[in-house]
Amino acid sequence: MSQRLDAIIKSFHISTQVLEERKGIALYIESFASLIMDRFYDYLLSNPDFDNAINKADLPRLKRLRIESFVSLFMDELDDTLLNKIARAHLDTSIRINPYIIASAFEILKDSILDVSSVNELLKRDLKVILKFLHLAEFVVQDDFAKNSLSEATETKTGLIVMLETLFEMLTIHKNKNTHLLQLWEIGELRPPYTGSLPESDPDLCQFSTMLLKVKEEFMHIHDLNIDIDTISKSHHDYHDAVKELYQFAQNKASIEIQTQQIQKIQKISDNLFERITKPFEHTSSLTFLSINSGIRFMQKYNAIINETKFLPFNNPKNMVSFMQNMVEDAIKSSLAWAISDIKVANEKCVSYGEVCETIILSSMTLNICLSIKDVPYKSFIIDVLKVFLEVLKATVINREKEYSFMALADKAETANRAKDMFLANMSHELRTPLNAIIGFSQILKTRQEIPENLRPYIEKIAISGNNLLNLVNTILDFAKIEAGKISYHPKMTLLSEITNEVSIVMASLTQAKNINLELPGDLSLALFVDPQLIKQVLINLLSNAVKFTPQNGKITLSIRFEQKDNEFVISVCDNGVGISQEDIPKLFTPFTQIDNPLHSSAKGTGLGLTITKRIVEDLHGGKIWVQSKVAEGSCFYVALPVSSELNKIELFPSPQENAKNLLLVEDSQEYVDILVNKLNQKFNITVTNSINKAKELLMLHSYDKIILDFFLVDGISSELVYFMDANALHTPIYIISAEDDIKLVQFIGESKNIVGVFNKKDSETICNTLIRNENV
Repeated sequence: MSQRLDAIIKSFHISTQVLEERKGIALYIESFASLIMDRFYDYLLSNPDFDNAINKADLPRLKRLRIESFVSLFMDELDDTLLNKIARAHLDTSIRINPYIIASAFEILKDSILDVSSVNELLKRDLKVILKFLHLAEFVVQDDFAKNSLSEATETKTGLIVMLETLFEMLTIHKNKNTHLLQLWEIGELRPPYTGSLPESDPDLCQFSTMLLKVKEEFMHIHDLNIDIDTISKSHHDYHDAVKELYQFAQNKASIEIQTQQIQKIQKISDNLFERITKPFEHTSSLTFLSINSGIRFMQKYNAIINETKFLPFNNPKNMVSFMQNMVEDAIKSSLAWAISDIKVANEKCVSYGEVCETIILSSMTLNICLSIKDVPYKSFIIDVLKVFLEVLKATVINREKEYSFMALADKAETANRAKDMFLANMSHELRTPLNAIIGFSQILKTRQEIPENLRPYIEKIAISGNNLLNLVNTILDFAKIEAGKISYHPKMTLLSEITNEVSIVMASLTQAKNINLELPGDLSLALFVDPQLIKQVLINLLSNAVKFTPQNGKITLSIRFEQKDNEFVISVCDNGVGISQEDIPKLFTPFTQIDNPLHSSAKGTGLGLTITKRIVEDLHGGKIWVQSKVAEGSCFYVALPVSSELNKIELFPSPQENAKNLLLVEDSQEYVDILVNKLNQKFNITVTNSINKAKELLMLHSYDKIILDFFLVDGISSELVYFMDANALHTPIYIISAEDDIKLVQFIGESKNIVGVFNKKDSETICNTLIRNENV
């Protein structure tokens, strides 16, 4: 047994009986560890000292590691290996620890254990031993931290000051527990169990005891600062002995006189203990450092409180005074309690009250904060330090009020915007009803034989005007839906060829009227994860605009390409029309704005078509839209749609044949997958994926005899996988399939020894026969 382990066992009074009880705890502690750690992290994240330092996404890993560490405290052998494991447990977290952080974390863990033990008899029975080993673990962590961080004399002194401050804070907790004890006794509510917010009857279970041991072990020159740790430790033990006697008196229903005498004894020891900690500051030159350090802690604390409070009561002076009073008190409790005797916050001036006062003038009230300082050494210096930190508090509160004002204005603007959207939507609905009636009846009149010929042109004009007006109303309704966030968005895997075929049918009458040649991509097998109705609307909007700006006998081209660098498909609509000036391009996507069109000077719309298109592409599909144009040369509108990995999948189809070869099928059309699997499964073990990236992963993990590769996939084109295989020296025959003509594909594929051939999807029988024939050769 090492000297270190021997010293710890003696210091924490770990007897043979305690070790036997520890073995009993090991039998069940694992089943409660998860619950305890859930409670621990709930408390931890509510503490401003930890909340910002913990990555929420890393919580599952941290919880798992903490559970393992906690369980090992009781299940592992009590030896130097366990001590080293405990000491290094904090290295897996991003929190920069110090003695205060360590003490706070263990205090929170202790509270978590107490909470769970209050509803569990096993934990309640063994609580004393569990807390004993918890404090042992805290001592080991503090000890390891000190040894690694205090390598130089200056660092040692800094660590000592931090330790003294932490010691004082632990004593403040001690004092708060004592106050709670007195309050319960005064109202006759002091009864078992004596846990939680009450002082412990065993001094070794008190966190303050751990801190005293830490100071004594690590800072041999502590006496140079006139701090008598031995006397403080004795007073601390006397305090807990007196508390233990009081618990016994209360349980045995001793006379009020005896209990009163015991209470007086406890109070006297508590006051003496508090004085023995604070008095040394009168003789230490480190007070300057402590003042600054505590002041920074004070500032961090109130900043955390202000930032965590969603709504500060700026419009209610009474509530604001109460909030500021509680906030300042709470911040001072954990930072400057050793220097401040009283705090007052009021709307009126604090006349003759406190040495440090600060006035905060807000738009709706005036706040006065006054602090009374204890008679500590270098009092004037401490006053100057506090003035600086109260100035920072003043600036923080004033800035927060300004933020609230801006937020209120933003809320009003948002409310007005929602009212506008609702009005537009309602008005559009109200207008559509009579318009549909006008259009419907005009169509009926056009079919009636008894209508005189001289009236038919007027009926035709009514129908045309009604349709134009309905189109305008529908456009406004679409815009209102998008603005209000109510437009339906239902993305799914959709063949681009299906969308373009429907678009070509819709556009046929417009292009034929001006004898415009509309070129569409060939029979594409490309499937995109989009809302087909919305993308169809986007293409119709862009093509309709192209028709408007293209003269008779012009040309419009709809095409698509894959941008490997940005991992996106780009759809383009290009025309050889009149073009758009560079000055007008920024106006294109502005609502209710139209640019001049020399070909249709009399035709006016809403100026919302491209605005709606932009919202559909960027807000709903996460893509982007832009335009390139030159006057008298034409325009090109580009729509980039990012590749979605949401539906990337892998399926396995084992062959019933033994010793079957392995086939990787990279295809995103489920119907075509079913066809090929049905034809080839007798000969091959088939792995199916619809993703280029998944195919790369599979090729790096497994060996395949053949690959069937679709040219277009959800996240790229076949050439990307071909290049990947060549770069990684993967030699597997590839059969490329597509609905495109072979000539159109060659320019994209490039040369590769892996490629056996390019096949049209329509010839599935040929593809399958070729694979099977090559397999039999």
